[in-house]
Amino acid sequence: SYIKNMALSEICLAIKADPKEMDYLAMRADLYYYEQEYDKANVDFEKIIASNPGQVAGYMGIGRNLLAEKSYDAAIEKFNYAMKLDEEFSQPYAFRADCHIGKGDYLSAAQDLVRALDMDGNDRAFSTMMECNDTCYENIVVLMNIKATSGNGDTDWDYYLGVAHQQHNHFQEAILNYKKSLKNESHA
Repeated sequence: SYIKNMALSEICLAIKADPKEMDYLAMRADLYYYEQEYDKANVDFEKIIASNPGQVAGYMGIGRNLLAEKSYDAAIEKFNYAMKLDEEFSQPYAFRADCHIGKGDYLSAAQDLVRALDMDGNDRAFSTMMECNDTCYENIVVLMNIKATSGNGDTDWDYYLGVAHQQHNHFQEAILNYKKSLKNESHA
C-alpha cells in the first residue's frame, strides 16, 4: 500500500543518513516481517547481530521469522540463544511456546507459557494461554495449579487459572479460581 511504501522509503532514508543506528534497521526489519518478506527482514536482523552480538533483538527477529515460516526447530534455536543472552527476558519463552505448539509438543509449550507468565506476566504468553487447544490447556492447568498452591504468596496464578478455565468453557472452575484470586488479593 502507499502508506507502507512511504514508511519503508522514510526508514531507508533514515538508515542511509545514519547507518549505525540499529533502531532504524529494526524498524525496517519489522516492516518486512509484517509484509511477510522474511528474507529481507533477516538481512537487517543479521546486521543488528553483527553490530552487537550480545543483544537479543536480532536473534528474536530471526526466530520470529522462522516461526512464521513454520521452521520450528530453527526458531527454537534462535529463541534458546536469546534466552542465554538475557535470562530475565520473557519473550523468548512466549515465542518458543508457539514453536512447541506448532510441533504438537503441548507439555513443552505449557512449560514455556507458565515460565513467561511467572517472569513478568508476559502478554504474548497470556494470549497464547487463552487461545491454546485443549491438550495444551490441560498441561497449563496442571502447571499453574502447582504454582498456585506453592505458597509463595503470588496471587496471579488463581487469576490466570480463572482465565484459562473461562476460555475453555469450564465456568465453574473459572469462578472458583476468580474467587480465590480475589480473596488472596484482599489479603496481600
